[in-house]
Amino acid sequence: MVDAVPDRESMAESLLVLQSLGLSETELMALLKTFPEALSCHPQEQLESNLNRLRDEHKLKDKILIKALGRQPRILGYTFSCEGDCAGECHKCWARF
Repeated sequence: MVDAVPDRESMAESLLVLQSLGLSETELMALLKTFPEALSCHPQEQLESNLNRLRDEHKLKDKILIKALGRQPRILGYTFSCEGDCAGECHKCWARF
């Protein structure tokens, strides 16, 4: 899911995006322990985009969104949607959500 080593600035921005969700410190640490790649996801193109998709298409908000991220933090890194016609990119596909 990550193509290159992120720079510190990008990682800091990604952390700010995650903190803006209202995660407790414990929830944030659990998310990062399970999916450390979240810090290397592009803050706007990936994290914000995926969070907006969760809010808009799946109607997840506030605590429900945080609980969903706690159960499946890898959704932050999804970059593909086969829309039901499998393309073999399952590790990064929204169909799994």
